[in-house]
Amino acid sequence: GKELAKMARLILIADELGVRNATQHWLPQLQTRLMKWLDDRQNRLMYDTTWGGIVSCGCVATQGEDRRRYDGWFCDNDPRKGECTINDIMAEFGNGLYNDHHFHYGYWIYAGAVVAKFLPQFGVDYREKMLSLIRDIANPSRADPYFTQWRYFDWYVGHAWAGGIFPIPEGRNQESTSESINAWYAIQLYGEATKDNNLRLMGETMAWMETHAAKYYWHVPDYDNTHQMIYPAEFKHSMVGILFDQKVTSWTWFGHESWKVHGIQVIPITPVLYLLFSPQFVRKAYAKYENVCEKDPNCAQSGFNVFAIAEQAFIDKEAAWKAAMALPDLTFNGPGGGGNSRSNTLYFISSWGKQPQPNWYP
Repeated sequence: GKELAKMARLILIADELGVRNATQHWLPQLQTRLMKWLDDRQNRLMYDTTWGGIVSCGCVATQGEDRRRYDGWFCDNDPRKGECTINDIMAEFGNGLYNDHHFHYGYWIYAGAVVAKFLPQFGVDYREKMLSLIRDIANPSRADPYFTQWRYFDWYVGHAWAGGIFPIPEGRNQESTSESINAWYAIQLYGEATKDNNLRLMGETMAWMETHAAKYYWHVPDYDNTHQMIYPAEFKHSMVGILFDQKVTSWTWFGHESWKVHGIQVIPITPVLYLLFSPQFVRKAYAKYENVCEKDPNCAQSGFNVFAIAEQAFIDKEAAWKAAMALPDLTFNGPGGGGNSRSNTLYFISSWGKQPQPNWYP
């Protein structure tokens, strides 16, 4: 999903810059790769009659010499023969148990929005399949007999919960607000591309609400007379890692390093980050992020330093540009940078400030 969204970003950037040959080169490839998933020619997507949603059959990755290759995937199982992993909480981030669907499907919906923008017939031919992904993560209708209503979004607190259908003592939880916002942003874009105004408004509303909630619950300010303290004074971190119903943490599911905590709240790098972050917050948080990232070589090796550079653009565009240009190519192959590109990073840096936000709240 991240790779398809990466390709989609390049197509949009090329189109905006008038590089038509690049758009014409990448667009058919993006459409073909997206259709392979939607047409059940990759890791099978299935409708779950029990919980009313779309789940992946699953791929059990293997590193042995006897591993089998299926359209670029190395698996111990064969999804096309019904050898699925939907009951395995460790397989594909717990997809079969509805963990993190909005994080992951958001990338597919974003890619679909870009294809539909330039190739409207795709939006017609694949409308039901794309809407199935959207209904899985954000079905608005109580009357829909096939999909759960508002599976992830909590309209009372204003943000989503990512945990699946398994118990955790601390209650519901969510880690990456930026990926959650990306899902609603993608729905907005898909609505725009397919001229579905209701879909556009729904996605836009959810994206704005979660942006506000992320700034309130995840972006911890320096408390003064203008900010209400919502966490104990002992919580001295500028960024929340995982927020539970009953607990707030400064760690992630994949590590306690603070650069992981910060980076997972920036991914993916799209224009919606201009609204999620502000110079006021970045001035305080960036120094901490940069400091720990520079001291830990794993930050650069994983590509998480790209997110620090994206934040740097809010307060020093020239320095951010130089840092992005100096990154080795391998940066964009890691788990952090793999869904991003140097072109997209430079576009993000150079575009910052072109559309100022007069009513920006910290």
